[in-house]
Amino acid sequence: MIKMIAAMDERRAIWKNWKIPWHIEEDLERFRQLITGQTIIMWRWTFESLKHYYPDVHWHPLASINIILSKTLEISWVEIYKTLEEIIKKYPDIIIIWWWKTYETFLPFADELDLTKISRSYNWDSFFPKYEEIFKKDNDVKRNNIVFERWIRK
Repeated sequence: MIKMIAAMDERRAIWKNWKIPWHIEEDLERFRQLITGQTIIMWRWTFESLKHYYPDVHWHPLASINIILSKTLEISWVEIYKTLEEIIKKYPDIIIIWWWKTYETFLPFADELDLTKISRSYNWDSFFPKYEEIFKKDNDVKRNNIVFERWIRK
C-alpha cells in the first residue's frame, strides 16, 4: 500500500521556502503516530530540508526505514533509489511525506491519503495536487481549526 501524508491550508498550500509556518501540536502528534515504525519516502530536497527541523539527525528519527528518491545524492547511511519502480519492488508498503514534487509523482500510484486541513489561507509557493477525482473521503475528524481526513482510491 502506498500512503501519502500531508497538511495543507484551504488552497492546498503545503509550505513556502521549505518551511511550514504553523506549529499545531495535534497535527504533529498525528504525523508521529502515522509514520512511527513505518517505511517513509522523501525526495532529496525534503531530506535536505529536514536539517532545519532535526539538525542533529541525518534521517527522519521516527521512521524505521528512510528512503530518499534522488538521481544524484550519494550517502551511505540511508537507502537511495532513482525510481519509484525500484522502491515499490523492495517495499510494497510505504508512506510518502513532504514535498509537492513527491506528492505529484506518487499520487497516481497512491492507495490512501491522510490529510490535515488547516482552516486558514497562506501565501505559499508549494501545493498539494488535486485528488478528489480519483479518491473518495473515507472519514474525517474535526479538532479546533483543523480537520483530519482519510481518503481512499475510488
